[in-house]
Amino acid sequence: MNEQRKTINWKMALITGVVVALLSELHVNMFVTDFRVSASVIVFPVLLLTICRGSSALVSAVVTAVLVFAIRLVLGAAGGGTSLETIFPGAFFYFTYGAIFMLIEGGEENANLPRIFFSAFSADLVSNIFEVMLREQILGISDMNQATIIQLMGIAVVRALIAVLVLGIIRHREGNVSV
Repeated sequence: MNEQRKTINWKMALITGVVVALLSELHVNMFVTDFRVSASVIVFPVLLLTICRGSSALVSAVVTAVLVFAIRLVLGAAGGGTSLETIFPGAFFYFTYGAIFMLIEGGEENANLPRIFFSAFSADLVSNIFEVMLREQILGISDMNQATIIQLMGIAVVRALIAVLVLGIIRHREGNVSV
């Protein structure tokens, strides 16, 4: 039974990674070269708290980061080229997000929605700040400022709110509403 559970956890992590990696390709570029804003970050915490429930968010984050990296590398190569330096920060975002989300959320299966909002917001904001700083370091620029952080906060609030709304709807439909 334990071996079967591990297999299911890996399958769920792979499904999460593929869905998030593909959704991350639907994006808008902002701030610095190749910095993407996408709906994949709305779907990521939803999947972590639904299909990956009971398994490690960190494993799902690592799988997602690897798949984001691989898909962007393949698409970049097919599209005429891309560099590892532009792909790595985006993949690193998902690892950072999963680690922060797991630390705050603590693996509690039925965390209340305000706590999930705080977890998703914090993971999104901190991961985005790390990603922008990493991109700037790679590009040899230093352009992070208060306006950028405020915009990142706004993006994180909107994505966390939508994720919590989606989770609230899912919980309501399942009859498992904890506020």
